[in-house]
Amino acid sequence: MDISDKVNLNGSMPVKLTQGIKKKASETEKTAYSAPQQTDRVDLSDRAREMLKAHETIKKMPDVDEEKVARIKARIHNGAYKVDGHRAAANILAESLFLSD
Repeated sequence: MDISDKVNLNGSMPVKLTQGIKKKASETEKTAYSAPQQTDRVDLSDRAREMLKAHETIKKMPDVDEEKVARIKARIHNGAYKVDGHRAAANILAESLFLSD
């Protein structure tokens, strides 16, 4: 094959050859850009939505119930607050067993 058939002496390609190159390039671009765009999607069940709502509500609650603390402080100050040792021990044991699981 003679190179002069494909390339003119001034270095440019014949029109017929360059059109073929352009056509192939445009087909490649169409293939690359016409692929369907995939997006991530999450569908939550009704139960999951309820749990999310409950979690958000709990996050908004204060860590300390200031009214309850004030009532207990007042009872301690007045001498009306009595501690049941057996009940306290039972609660401590129950909590430690619950946390060990």
